[in-house]
Amino acid sequence: MKVGLYRVAVSGLLLVAACACSSSGGVSRQTTVGGTFDALWLAAQGAMADMGGRVVSSSKQAGSLVGRIDVEGSGVQLDVSLTKDPSADLGAGIRGSVNISAFASLIGVEDPDTAWQERIDRIVEQYLELVERRAPKRY
Repeated sequence: MKVGLYRVAVSGLLLVAACACSSSGGVSRQTTVGGTFDALWLAAQGAMADMGGRVVSSSKQAGSLVGRIDVEGSGVQLDVSLTKDPSADLGAGIRGSVNISAFASLIGVEDPDTAWQERIDRIVEQYLELVERRAPKRY
């Protein structure tokens, strides 16, 4: 199942583009956020904490982190991937942009019902919005 949600917003120097897709029990969204990889790595970790989740594994070098968020007594796994946007490679520490992908799924459930799919979609959307808010606006 594919959800056709696309969003582009410009706010100061922050550029955001998002897409939502769902497949076999999970929801995936992608966004591009202006900033350095280091700053957005910290924003991604902080956003997980803001949602009451915990990081269960991470690798800054690989640009990946896996978190768990408890929702109504059920666990939701959130897999996050950060990659530098190659078209914006301006050198170490110089503002560019980072592609962030987030995939969430209900732990132990392969095909959640529509209500859970909608909850999972909102979780991914909220997570990416928190990353965007935590991203430094100026350097």
